[in-house]
Amino acid sequence: MASPAIDQVQLSRQLYVMGMEAQTRMAQSDVLVVGMGGVGVEIAKNLALMGVKGVAIHDPTPARWADLASNFYLSEADAEAGTPRASACLPKLAELNSSVRVRLHTGSLGATDVSRFAVVVGCCLPLADQLALNAACRSAGSAFVLAEAMGALGVVFCDFGSSFVVRDPTGEEPVVRVVTAVTSEADGVVTVHPSERHGLSPGDAVTFDGIQGMTELNGCPPRRVTSVLDGHRFRIGDTSGFAPFQPGNGHVKQVVQPLTVSFEPLDVSLERPTFVATDFAKTSRLAGTHALWRGLHAFRGRDGGAGRLPAAWDIGEAEEVLALAEGEGCGGSGASTFQASAPEGCAPPPPDAALSREAATRLACASSATLSPMCSVVGAMAASEALKACSGKFTPISQWMYLEASEALPPAGALTPADCAARGDRYDGQRRAVGSAVQDQLCHSSWFVVGAGAIGCEALKTLAMMGVAAPIPGSGPASSSSSSGAAAAAADSSTAAGSAGAKADRVVVTDMDSIEKSNLSRQFLFRAADIGLPKSATAAAATAAMNPLIRVEAMETRVAADTEDVFDEAFWRGLDGVVTALDNVEARLYVDNRCVQFGKPMLESGTLGTKGHVQVVLPGSSVSYGSTSDPAEVSVPVCTLKSFPSKIEHTIQWARDWFEGEFAQAAEAANAFAADSAFLATIAGTPTRVETLERVVGVFASASAAAPAQPSAAAAAAGASAASPLSPVARACAAWAREQFESLFNHRIAQLCHTFPADATNDDGLPFWSGTKRRPRPLAFDPADPLHRTFVASAVRLRAAMLGTEVQTDTEESVDALAAAAAATTVAPFVAKDEQIARDDEELAAMQEAKGDGGDGGVAAGLEARLAAFGAAKGRHFAVIAFEKDDDLHASLLAAASNLRARNYGIEELDVMQTRRIAGRIIPAIATTTALVVGLVGLELFKLAQTQLARRGPAVAGRVRTKPITDHRDAFVNVALPVLTVTEPMECPATIVRLPAGAKYVPPGLSADAVDVSVAREWRVTMWDAVDLKGPMTMQELLDWAEEQFGMEVDSVNIEMATLYNATMASMPMRAAVTRQRASMTIPKVYEAVTGTPLPAQPSVQLLVTLAPPEEDDDDEEEAEGPELPVVTYWMSPEELDDLRAASATRAEA
Repeated sequence: MASPAIDQVQLSRQLYVMGMEAQTRMAQSDVLVVGMGGVGVEIAKNLALMGVKGVAIHDPTPARWADLASNFYLSEADAEAGTPRASACLPKLAELNSSVRVRLHTGSLGATDVSRFAVVVGCCLPLADQLALNAACRSAGSAFVLAEAMGALGVVFCDFGSSFVVRDPTGEEPVVRVVTAVTSEADGVVTVHPSERHGLSPGDAVTFDGIQGMTELNGCPPRRVTSVLDGHRFRIGDTSGFAPFQPGNGHVKQVVQPLTVSFEPLDVSLERPTFVATDFAKTSRLAGTHALWRGLHAFRGRDGGAGRLPAAWDIGEAEEVLALAEGEGCGGSGASTFQASAPEGCAPPPPDAALSREAATRLACASSATLSPMCSVVGAMAASEALKACSGKFTPISQWMYLEASEALPPAGALTPADCAARGDRYDGQRRAVGSAVQDQLCHSSWFVVGAGAIGCEALKTLAMMGVAAPIPGSGPASSSSSSGAAAAAADSSTAAGSAGAKADRVVVTDMDSIEKSNLSRQFLFRAADIGLPKSATAAAATAAMNPLIRVEAMETRVAADTEDVFDEAFWRGLDGVVTALDNVEARLYVDNRCVQFGKPMLESGTLGTKGHVQVVLPGSSVSYGSTSDPAEVSVPVCTLKSFPSKIEHTIQWARDWFEGEFAQAAEAANAFAADSAFLATIAGTPTRVETLERVVGVFASASAAAPAQPSAAAAAAGASAASPLSPVARACAAWAREQFESLFNHRIAQLCHTFPADATNDDGLPFWSGTKRRPRPLAFDPADPLHRTFVASAVRLRAAMLGTEVQTDTEESVDALAAAAAATTVAPFVAKDEQIARDDEELAAMQEAKGDGGDGGVAAGLEARLAAFGAAKGRHFAVIAFEKDDDLHASLLAAASNLRARNYGIEELDVMQTRRIAGRIIPAIATTTALVVGLVGLELFKLAQTQLARRGPAVAGRVRTKPITDHRDAFVNVALPVLTVTEPMECPATIVRLPAGAKYVPPGLSADAVDVSVAREWRVTMWDAVDLKGPMTMQELLDWAEEQFGMEVDSVNIEMATLYNATMASMPMRAAVTRQRASMTIPKVYEAVTGTPLPAQPSVQLLVTLAPPEEDDDDEEEAEGPELPVVTYWMSPEELDDLRAASATRAEA
């Protein structure tokens, strides 16, 4: 069978996860999805996006209003007409990926019918139908996946046959480490270089290369790691008969071993299930959850098997389900199947208890509901399992995975069937789980989605399905709002944020990027016709098409400190919460800071290939995103990049630096030289003076040599001209490329080997060329070598583009001509010099300090003299070409340069695709991980809506209660393993501040009547206790305010590192005049007086205010420290802000 064509541009981010081999197997596989409710459409969507050969969908069930709560490809017209669900979804699924054939399957579901499919997925079918479908798959040799979402209960089951081979269980890059020692003994110990931990586990397989002395290990069959001693040592079995190990550049490499997995058919596994735990606090509940799921199907299977699930919040029918679950027919264990619920006011059962009757009752009461977030989670997991069956990559679920989210539901007894009664609208399916009051709360809420990439698209879809900011016309207080649906999506972005003085029911999405082809494999709101359009507006329009009731507004404004006049105080205070869909830490931290400042919940998530996370930031109770930080990125020493690379990552970074230097920095410097007569004086004395001059000379030399091929004025006006491979431009650029090759991959390497010969030693007497230092070898240019040819052809094209013209390299003949021209170029032979080369960064710093003026004055003078000869070319302008990761020519040249250097040092080379990923720091991504984490985000939004509703008072909320932090869930997922782990959010730490009698401060959330300010009291301060001050306010007014509010004097006031006030210094006689002067100045003026520069022109600034210790602490042996207030935000008055803007404008003009 011929391999299918893989669109490497559209699937680029996914290929970094799946790899070409697995992607090819997927592209040869057909998948049948049976059942096109909310779960089925999620699965089909994910499969189409990820590029299987074909997706067949089967579901003749007429569309109903309840389906619209989760099936984003059904419309009101479909529900009214009763259009078959599969037929209604087909056209929209077919739009997702032109390479995937999506079709209807209208035949039967017997063994012969399913044998055409690699995988069959049964979605939300009666258990009898699932059993029959699994039996047919077993007979046909097809893999089978069961997927179901019953309200807040999700389940995925897998059966891939009795002997399924997993080719790559984890998908992780194999470990490669430098070996520093191997012992000769019965169970030899391998020691790796201390710069990195080995990362291996017992049972892992490894092999070796480059080992000196103990050469028997080189290329050996994979040896098992018998035990791990510590992070740098492990055992590999008998090495007693091997020659002694000698120091050198040997490596140990992990070998990926296939894994064979055996599955039980569904009928057998029902009775003896094996589980993958998702919530380790609920591990003991899995048997009860399984019994409950079977009880629900037993209830549904009454009356011939076509029955319904329990009526929404009908306690009597829920009790019937529990009784069935406790019976032998469902695998229950009688009355002990479910933990007895704690009486009102008593402590709940311990976390490791069995599934409680109260939780089981809630799950049963909501089982007939369709919740879009749960459908996303189940659909993503099921699609992942189907793709594993197609590709053989990643470890499948063995065999049951349950996600039980009873904590997302109102408590048992909070709702009645009347609260959940159908209204004949698109939220009927969801209302069955949460009731009308919570649904109305969602419809009349305001959320901010920051980012419209993959997570942003999924988030917008989820919000639309849940009804966020999408009220039914005529319902609730927000029904009079003017814009909705597509009209709101087209709202003027200049007014979308700042115009909100009062709370508006809306979803605001902002993203500055435009749509690219590589987005289409996971950002499912976009189509090929949308390439080049703004992400935010396109996503908003697509969201409005899914739910025309949603009020969604699109912006293209960055959320940052310099846009606080757009996303101002009124905007943030008008929000109910924020969903972050960002791809960088800096932006996340800023949004997190604003959420803390304004007391808004934030639902943060992110993905990295098969991995993903969700963090719930809860005002007043949890830590924020910024409370913890990832380890700092380890930088590569300069000397490693310049002289001693040991990994392909080192050569890629070196190549990227070279690319930027020769095609961006060189052009910028040449343009500066041409335009600025003071350029040479500007760079004099800089550390890179000689390097800069060499680049500028090189640019003008190429331009001078290519001068005969310069286009006429008319041609230049029409655009760059094309030059033949043998034109002066091509010859000049080919000569430059050959000179670069000779310098980079021959002369510099030869000089390094001359400076440090093969027998060189370190100060400790050990060989210099050992450990991470590989001794390189120079390369001789070969015009027939494919890598050499690629380097020349790519370098010529880019050099010519920098000169403003084009050289053809699209035929083999043109590349032949360029390679021949490069080979014919006369290059100076290598002459060894007595040159000092730094061994490490410490020695490099000492050398640079000793050099003083940053370069050899004689060399610099000679280069400047050469530049003077190019006076006629000084009118030229050169194109600045910065590396662009998605440009094929850029990636081709960078990969060639990196691999040539890797060849110098004996490092394993890397293809263009993987080089592009590392050089461009591309984040690998797949659709399933994205859908999974956003589904988990959506479940948290249900909880937040109940809390927000409860805080409106019992008259509105009824029996719905505030959700405690213990009901919320952070999550970590890795669909490759598979792992889906949820945990309670971390509680934010608190500091106790003792307020003396008379202090007037009343903490947020308390009324003045509830606090007796005449007595001393304790204030539990967390990061969420923000304090606002309105300008203009003088420093003295700030000091007086603090003493009145907190009963203590101010010890210090800071803005970042600037100290505006310090009590100790203010009391010094010599500072009396300055203190008096600043006391009458406003806070912005004091800052300017202290720092010499005005504050940025932003609406607010955060102050760090520390109070003086109470007087009763004066006798302590140690000096007491006063309490630090929570964040104090100083809001500029309009006059202060105008002054700051005027000062900013003045600085810009200067």
